[in-house]
Amino acid sequence: MTNEAITESTRHSADSVAGGHYAAENLPAAPPSNHGRTVAGWTLFWAGVVGSLVVGVAFILQNVTLGVIGGVVIVAGCVASAILRAVGYGQIERNSGRNA
Repeated sequence: MTNEAITESTRHSADSVAGGHYAAENLPAAPPSNHGRTVAGWTLFWAGVVGSLVVGVAFILQNVTLGVIGGVVIVAGCVASAILRAVGYGQIERNSGRNA
């Protein structure tokens, strides 16, 4: 690769941010500061962990009933997390300012 090609490939536009990927006015809003650590998020996480452990034990013991119980725990965690998010215990949605 020649020096001219390297210079051309690394040239940035003066009116853009991040090397021409986004104009400054089109950048997404800053993410929330809680990093997803919400009641709904933790509910989903722990239901997934517990349900997966139950399913894993059921697999080792070859117990279908225990496997179904583990699956029900996972599905119940998903439903509980969705309900918690709907009532306000989830991540705050932010408008990015883009037109859909």
